[in-house]
Amino acid sequence: MLSNGHAHWTGDDPKQVYAICVASLAPVVVDHPQSLVVGKGDPATLLCAAQGNPHPAITWLRDGTPVSTSQDDPHSHRMLLPDGSLFILATRMNKKESDAGTYTCLASNTHGSARSTSATITIATLHSQFVVVPVNVSVTSGQHAEMSCVPPRGNPPPTLSWLRNGHTITPNNRVLVRQDGTLIISEVLQTDEGEYVCVATNPAGIRRSAPAILDVIVAPFWVKAPRDVAGVVGGRAELKCRVGGEPPPTVTWRRAGGQVPVGRARVVKGRGLLLEPLTPQDAGVYLCTAANTAATITANATITVLSPPRMVDMPGDVEVEEGQRLFLRCTVEGLPPPLVYWAKEGSQAVLPAGITTTEQVYLSHSEVAKAGAVGGTKAQYEVATAGRSDSGHYVCGGINSAGGVMARVTVHVRPTLPLPPPIIAVPPTNQTLPVGVAATLRCLVESAAGVGVGHQPAVRVSWTHNGHPLTNSPRHHIRADGTLTIKG
Repeated sequence: MLSNGHAHWTGDDPKQVYAICVASLAPVVVDHPQSLVVGKGDPATLLCAAQGNPHPAITWLRDGTPVSTSQDDPHSHRMLLPDGSLFILATRMNKKESDAGTYTCLASNTHGSARSTSATITIATLHSQFVVVPVNVSVTSGQHAEMSCVPPRGNPPPTLSWLRNGHTITPNNRVLVRQDGTLIISEVLQTDEGEYVCVATNPAGIRRSAPAILDVIVAPFWVKAPRDVAGVVGGRAELKCRVGGEPPPTVTWRRAGGQVPVGRARVVKGRGLLLEPLTPQDAGVYLCTAANTAATITANATITVLSPPRMVDMPGDVEVEEGQRLFLRCTVEGLPPPLVYWAKEGSQAVLPAGITTTEQVYLSHSEVAKAGAVGGTKAQYEVATAGRSDSGHYVCGGINSAGGVMARVTVHVRPTLPLPPPIIAVPPTNQTLPVGVAATLRCLVESAAGVGVGHQPAVRVSWTHNGHPLTNSPRHHIRADGTLTIKG
C-alpha cells in the first residue's frame, strides 16, 4: 500500500520487499539569514539552509552581485559552510573592499531555484573623541550635581553608561541618566564622591572618557586612599594618603595593635607615611585618619616586609664511598618563605622531587622569625646508594619575591676497593653411575663478594658439558650454591 510517496508492508510475509518513491522537489529555503551589526575585524555568520531533491547548491549575492568564497579563491576570507551558511572570518571595511551590504542566499537544483529573504551586514563604527566630556564638579553635601557627556559619533549610535571608581552606576530614585547622557545626582552624599567616567558602547567597541572628580564639600574625602605596599628589609615603604575637605582636614597615622616606628617613620608630601629603613617588625596594618569639624574618615593599608633569602644551614664538601648513602641538606630563611631546591652543575634541571624533599621550618633565632612568621625552608637531597656518577658540584638555591641566594658544595664518591677473584673450594669429582640414576655434581665457591657487596656483583656459577654451556632444563638444574643435578 502506498502512502505519502512510500510503500508500506501490509502482510505477514517476512520476505516482502519495501519500495520507496522519492519525489523530485524544487528548492525551498528553510532557514533565512538575519541582519547583523558587527565590529570591523569581527567574524560574522549568515545562516542559510535549503531543502530539495536533488539537494540544492547554495550561492550568495551581496547587493545583487555573486559573493566570492574560499571555494572560488583559497585566499578569500569568506567561507561557504557545508550547510550553506556564509562565514566571514574577519569583516572588512576599507577603500578597496567592504563586507557591508545586503545579502541574499540562492538555492538551486535541476528543478528550479529559491531565494532567501535579504539580510544586511552593517559594519559598526565608533569615533574616539567624545563630543562633550565630563568635567570636575564640586558640590556641597545635600545639593544637586550634574555631569554632562555627549558620546563620540558612531553607527549605530552608541549607548551611554557611567562608572564611579571603576564600577557601573545603576540608576535609582536618587541617581539617573538622562537621554542626552547627563548624569544627575540628587541630594549628594559623601559616598558619591569619587572618579566618574562616561562610557560609550556599540558593536564597534567601547570608548571611555577622561575621568572627572566629584568633590563633596564639608566632610573629608579621599583623593588618594592608602593602598597596600610591600618593601624589602633595609629598603623603604611609602603609604600615600591624600584627602580633601572644607575646612582642610588634619591627617594622623597610627598602627593597628602597635606603634608607628619612632625615628624611622615620617609624614611626607601629600600627608603620606614613609618608613625607612624597613625591618621585619614594621609589617602590619596602618591607619590614616582625616578629620575636620564635619566628620572623621579612616582608611587602612598593609605594609608587607619582604626579606631576601639567606643561607642559614649549608653542608661543607662531602666525601662518601661508592655504594654508601649520599645526603645533602640546606636551610634558607626569608619572607615570604623561599622556594629551596638542589641542582647539580652541568644540568639545567632541578633534582627530581622524588629524591629532594622540602619543608618549612621555624627559625627561632632569626630576625625573620622574631617578626612572627615562618621564615625558613629546608631542602634535603638523598641518594640511597651513591655511584661515581654522583660526584660533582651541587648547588642549593633559594628564591622568593625579594631575591635569591645560592651556595655550592662539592661531592666526591670514592670507588670501592676491588675484591679478589673467587676460589673453587670443592670442585666436582668423577662419578660412574648406572643408566637412569640421578647425578649430583658439587661446585662450592668461596668469594669475598658473597651475594654482592657495594657495586661488586655476586659470584655466578656456570657449567658446561663437552664444552657446551648448560642451562636449567627439565633434566638439568643449577642450584643457588652452584651444585648441578642431572635427572636419570
